[in-house]
Amino acid sequence: MSGTTWAAIDLHHHVVPREYAKALSKLGVTEGLGVQLPKWEASKALDVMDAHGIARSVVSISAPGVYFPAKDPTSAVAKQLSRAMNEACAALVRDHPGRFGVFATLPVPDVDAALEELRYAFDELH
Repeated sequence: MSGTTWAAIDLHHHVVPREYAKALSKLGVTEGLGVQLPKWEASKALDVMDAHGIARSVVSISAPGVYFPAKDPTSAVAKQLSRAMNEACAALVRDHPGRFGVFATLPVPDVDAALEELRYAFDELH
């Protein structure tokens, strides 16, 4: 297709919002999958995206997620952290229109809480 400019879409872009790293630190969690949690910044992510021809990234939080059964048996932290991450990622989308999309963070395996958070993500955060 001569004359067409293609731009990539990254469908697997992990974010580590400051709020996420701070909340995990309070639980004594400082790494995910054996790697220290990085300091993630939207401006640096956009620089990398631009350098590699990535027009848009669909983000989700990084490992280790929000569910820590040994430290959070009632899933209260998972629920609170899911909501906070969904709000932080929605702000990222608002702050950088057209550059980011988001996969909602859900407090699984609490199915009722996950469905409630999914409704919130769609109906309130759009």
